[in-house]
Amino acid sequence: MTETHLVESYPDDIEASSTDEFVQFKSILEAVKDRTITHMSELLKLDGGQLKTTFPNAVRIYLTIPVNNC
Repeated sequence: MTETHLVESYPDDIEASSTDEFVQFKSILEAVKDRTITHMSELLKLDGGQLKTTFPNAVRIYLTIPVNNC
C-alpha cells in the first residue's frame, strides 16, 4: 500500500500532508540496523520524543502495527 493510497483510504484520520511524513519516517526506519523492540523504543524517546513530534501520524501508525498483527 502506498502512502497516497493510505491517505485516500482514511481521509478522516490522516491528513493529505502526511504523505511526505510517511516517506521520511520510512527512510529513518530503513537506516536503523538494530530493529529490536528495545532499540526502537529508545529511538522514539531520543531528544525528548522528537520523532513523535516530527512524525506524529507515522509514529502513531507504526506503534499500532504490532497490535494489528496479533
